[in-house]
Amino acid sequence: MIDIIKDHFRTAICSAFAKERVALNEISQQYLIDMLSGFVSSNQMGPDPGLPTLTLLYRDALEATGAKRIIAFKRLGDMSLFLSGFFIDYVRHTMNGVGYYIDMGSAAYDSIARESSNPVFSELSKKFVPVVGVLNTASAGALTHEDLIDMYVRDTTSLFIRRKLASKGSVVINTLGIG
Repeated sequence: MIDIIKDHFRTAICSAFAKERVALNEISQQYLIDMLSGFVSSNQMGPDPGLPTLTLLYRDALEATGAKRIIAFKRLGDMSLFLSGFFIDYVRHTMNGVGYYIDMGSAAYDSIARESSNPVFSELSKKFVPVVGVLNTASAGALTHEDLIDMYVRDTTSLFIRRKLASKGSVVINTLGIG
């Protein structure tokens, strides 16, 4: 069963990366496929009923040490990416919104990258915004204009977000000479 799930995500993710013209290292793509498959095939959300809040996951990560700290930040990053990529409607209507999930997930992956020198998490941290968009495309979701602006505020260099904004009729003027 897990092979069928992985094949589904591999096809959906690779197609979405190509469609959105977002580049991600093959090892990082495989990490995403494994992460998504894990969420679907097991209880990755946690042992408690309902979804843990990102704030509680963040607290757990800060209080942990050693390998448990890495695992806690990974759970925070994975949960943020999974929910903001596949359940944008849910995230959009939370008290904190899409930007909060993006900030928490990107920061969590950055913490892992700095503590473990793992290039997968470094890449996912730096490309968190476009990867959220790719997952949204893979799930056949619809980013609203407001979602895109919120994402652009967090990553003004993202070509993915610029293309998406342009497709919705927005003109992005680069006044900083960046990107």
